Amino acid sequence: MTIKKNHRAWLAAAIVFAGLSTACNTGTGPSAGLTPDSSSTTLISQQNSSSVRSELGASAPTPTALPMNERMLVDQEEKLLENIYQRVNPSVVYIEVTEQVSTRRRGSVTVSSSASGFVIDKQGHIVTNDHVVVQATDITVTFSDGKTATAKVVKEDASNDLAVIKVDVSADQLVPVEMADSSQLLPGQRVEAIGNPYGLVGTMTEGIISAVGRALPSSKTSGDSLTKGDIIQTDAAINPGNSGGPLLDSYGYVIGVNTAIELSSSGMGQQTGTGIGFAVPINTVKRVVEGIMGVE
Repeated sequence: MTIKKNHRAWLAAAIVFAGLSTACNTGTGPSAGLTPDSSSTTLISQQNSSSVRSELGASAPTPTALPMNERMLVDQEEKLLENIYQRVNPSVVYIEVTEQVSTRRRGSVTVSSSASGFVIDKQGHIVTNDHVVVQATDITVTFSDGKTATAKVVKEDASNDLAVIKVDVSADQLVPVEMADSSQLLPGQRVEAIGNPYGLVGTMTEGIISAVGRALPSSKTSGDSLTKGDIIQTDAAINPGNSGGPLLDSYGYVIGVNTAIELSSSGMGQQTGTGIGFAVPINTVKRVVEGIMGVE
């Protein structure tokens, strides 16, 4: 039996439920506002609304287009992000993993999940998270052009939740990333994340570095532990499926590996994201891949 991990259905249901709750709480349902004198209440509301609209109409300036110099700044910002995506997305891969899981009722079942990774050399080495591949029986990598390849694990570092996998493909198929020096990072610097959240391939999000030097306990990741105090905190949107993908600086250089998110428990017993993400710094990756990178 094959089970496909899918989080999107719950999210959609949560959104619908939230909308219904809002409608009930704010009194917008069919019986909202009904009082013994509901007609007079409605009339007063209409008169007040008309008065407010008149005052706003008298004072609000007529909207105009941005001046040309300001529009040029916006265009430059967009071009920067477009350029980063076009350069780096070919380096980012979609990783699909299958693993055997033992259950009491069904015995051994096959579970599939997906994550992200990025190419680091022309020899086929790809960096991802250890928790992505630690129990994998099969690993399939899909490149941005749709081509696929089977991968094998060549190195694992559970203490940093990092792993290196390798594919046997032509060097022409491989577009290695460029790595930055993560020791120079500061809060407030802009960052971008590219990955495959919920299987949505090639998704790019933007944010800032919220803090550096964080210590990430093992409860926030499926790896053994992440207790070293050099973890990057970011508010760039990171979701299940982003694991193993690159966190980039404004030049498109990799500064970290997206690894975990902070979760909060809702009243329904469900866990939801908080907008707080964590990444292993790229300098840690450099130490892990030393002796492997560039070797056939």
